[in-house]
Amino acid sequence: MLAAVMCLASVIVGACGPAAVEPVDAGPGVRCASEARLVDGSCRAPERAPCESGLRDGVTGECVTDDRCPRGTVREGDECVALSECVDGTVREGGECVPDGSVLCGAGTVFDAETGRCVADPGSCGAGTVLVDGRCVPYDDTLEADTVEGSENNDPERGGRARPLTLAEIGDTTSIRGCVEPADLDGDGALDADRDGYLFTVSEPTVLRVRVDGVHGASGGFMVLPDIPALATDGWRRLGVSLVGDDAERELFLPHAGRYILLVSDSRSLVFDAAVGGPDACYFATIERRPMPSPTRFAHRTEGPLSGVRVLETTTERAGETFVSLRSSSRAATAAVTLLDGDRYLRSMSGPGPGAVSFETAPHAAGETLTFVVEPEVRTSVTEPRFELELEGILELGPGRSWFSASEAQRGLRLRLVATARSVKHITWTAGDASARVFVEALRSDSSAYGEHQPCGRGACTGSHRHVIYSGAAETYFLRVRAGTPTSLAFDVETIPVAVEPLRRREYVSMEPD
Repeated sequence: MLAAVMCLASVIVGACGPAAVEPVDAGPGVRCASEARLVDGSCRAPERAPCESGLRDGVTGECVTDDRCPRGTVREGDECVALSECVDGTVREGGECVPDGSVLCGAGTVFDAETGRCVADPGSCGAGTVLVDGRCVPYDDTLEADTVEGSENNDPERGGRARPLTLAEIGDTTSIRGCVEPADLDGDGALDADRDGYLFTVSEPTVLRVRVDGVHGASGGFMVLPDIPALATDGWRRLGVSLVGDDAERELFLPHAGRYILLVSDSRSLVFDAAVGGPDACYFATIERRPMPSPTRFAHRTEGPLSGVRVLETTTERAGETFVSLRSSSRAATAAVTLLDGDRYLRSMSGPGPGAVSFETAPHAAGETLTFVVEPEVRTSVTEPRFELELEGILELGPGRSWFSASEAQRGLRLRLVATARSVKHITWTAGDASARVFVEALRSDSSAYGEHQPCGRGACTGSHRHVIYSGAAETYFLRVRAGTPTSLAFDVETIPVAVEPLRRREYVSMEPD
C-alpha cells in the first residue's frame, strides 16, 4: 500500500519509477526519498533536466520535436506562448507550476502562487491556534477533543492498532487531537513517518467534511482507506493534503457501508513519506457528517470544478453498456468517479490529468438511471482544477446493417467489433445527411489507437465511407463515432476470411470513399 501511496507523489515530483530506492538521511529527524533533498526543513524535489529542444507540449509537458515554436516557448493548441518560470515552492509538471513542499506557510499566512511567498491572511488563525466551531482557539491543554490519538504504534498499515472513532450525526462534528512524532517502527535504525490511525464505521453511503489543522510546524493532512474488499479491489482512497500551508480541508464521499481507516499525519509524510514532525508538531482535526448532495442531471457530457462531492445522473437511451471516461485538467489533481445503482456501490476509478481514466459499465436496460459521484482523489495544485465526465453508449456492430439515430450519433457511440484471426472486415457507413461531419476513430479495447491509420485521418468524414480492417490475430476493437451535426447513421459490416495474412502489420485500418 505504501508504494501505491508514494506513486501519488508523481504528480509533484515524478518520482514513481520501475524500482524503489532506499531513502537517505537528510538531517536530524528527517528522512527524504532519494529523489529529494532537505531544504529549510522540507524535502524538496530536484530540478528537472531542461528540455533539450527548448520546447514542451502545453498539455503533457513532454519535450517535443517541433520547429514551429522557438526555444523558450510552449505549444498551446496552434499557438506558441512564452514559457513562464515557476516561482519558489513550485515545479513545472504537465505545463503548470505545482507545489513541491519546499515553501510551507505558517499560521496566519497563505501561499501566493504568483510570487512564491507567504503573505498575511486575515481570515486564517494565528500561530498556536486552531479553528474550532468557526473560532480560533489556543491549542493547549485546555482544548478538549472527542478522541485523542492512541499509543504508538497506531498505524494499521504498519502493523499498529487504530483508535476506535464514533462519527457524529449529520450536522454535528467529531474532533480529534494528536501529535506527529516520527519513530523507528521497523527497527532499522531510521525514523519512520508517524501516521495516527482511527477506525470508524458507516452504515450507508456517507459524505464527510474533514479538516486537519497543524500547529508548531506540522502541515496537517489525512488519508482515508477502506476496510472493505470491493473498494480495496478498485484501489479506492481519498487524501486531503496541503504542500503550501499548515491545514488541509476537503469534502469526500464514502460509497459503501462498512469500516474505514482515517490516517492523520503531516501532509509531507503522506505525499513524500518524509519523517517530519516532533513532540510539539501536533494537529486538531474535525469530521463533519453532511447530507448527500442533490443530483444534477446531464445527457452525455458534463464538466465543472474538481472540488467537493458532485452527484450526477443520466438516463440510458438504449440497452447495452456505457463507456465512462473522466478527465482532470491538472496533473497535480487526481480525479475520481464512483458509479452507483441507487445506494449500491458498483465500481470506482481514479487518475491524474491530463489523461482520462475510463471503464465500461455492466449491461443495463434502456431508460435506466446511472448515478456518478465525482470528486478529487488527491489534489496538490494551487489553482482549482476542473473535470470532464463523458459517456458513450457501447453497442455491438455485428454482420449486416445497423441503424443509429441522430441523437445517438451526436451523443457519441462506441461500436464494438470482434475481429477473427486472419480476416478482413469491410465496414461501410452512410450518413443520412451527406454534408454532415462525422468523426470516427478506431480503438483497441484499452482505448489506444488501433493500427497506424485512422478512418477519417485527424479530422471528420462526410457522406459515405468504407473502412477496411485487416486483422492478423483475433481481437476486439471499437469504432468511436460522433456526429458533429445532426444526422442518422447506417453501418454495414461484411467479414471476409483470408488464407494468408494480407499485410506485414498485424493490424491496419484504412479508409476509402465509397
